[in-house]
Amino acid sequence: MIRRPPRSTPSNSSAASDVYKRQLRDAGKTTLVKRLKGNEVIETVPTMGVNLEILKIPLDNDKFLDIQVFDLGGQDTHLVKLWRPFIRQATGVIFVFDSANKNNIDQVKIWLDQSVFWCSIHKPFLFLANKQDLPQSLSTKEIIDLLALEKYLNESPRPFAIYKCSALTGEGVNEPWKWLSEQLLHIAKKKDKRS
Repeated sequence: MIRRPPRSTPSNSSAASDVYKRQLRDAGKTTLVKRLKGNEVIETVPTMGVNLEILKIPLDNDKFLDIQVFDLGGQDTHLVKLWRPFIRQATGVIFVFDSANKNNIDQVKIWLDQSVFWCSIHKPFLFLANKQDLPQSLSTKEIIDLLALEKYLNESPRPFAIYKCSALTGEGVNEPWKWLSEQLLHIAKKKDKRS
């Protein structure tokens, strides 16, 4: 995992946030949501349109953060039409990447850069390198180099993190959500102070 240092400690209260998951086709985002909900991981079909799921993310203080996850379809016909308005209104964005598929790097880079552009500079952006259980999956360094992620890791003030995971096996799926929860709680705390 690579991330910028956290800006503050998470709040003791629970909050609700809207998060938009984005990916190109077959990266494993629906399997990831099923895993986080504690459901049996089953074969899924490509998401057409938008699926809404509510996740309860446990916090360190026996409370939960309710996160509405809008699972956006990765089919080409939906990309610009669906993704732009959702990402612009998002509290945070999760970009799921099939780290075992080296053939679509150029397309991923285009849509990743576009997603980051649409996402407000103050909102957390979580990059998940999924399918790390496969032997051909890219290393963190390869992913950073091929997708030019260094610029986002150093961009201020955007919270940006890269995590490796396997939605299929469950390895590495919880830590990214903890990071995202901390970021979302920080945003909620700032809004409360302004009110």
